[in-house]
Amino acid sequence: MPGEIEPWEAVTAVRPDTAHVRALRFLSTAGDLLAAVVLIGGGMGLIGLATHL
Repeated sequence: MPGEIEPWEAVTAVRPDTAHVRALRFLSTAGDLLAAVVLIGGGMGLIGLATHL
């Protein structure tokens, strides 16, 4: 029937594909990558400090 939702649509978030939504996804991904780099770099820095003490 037109206008009726499928059963999978009732439990799955369907995001509209707009520029605004894509920008938010990009910022979220970029933030995750930046956090990973900071955590890994910080860990390497701490290990470097610990080996020189």
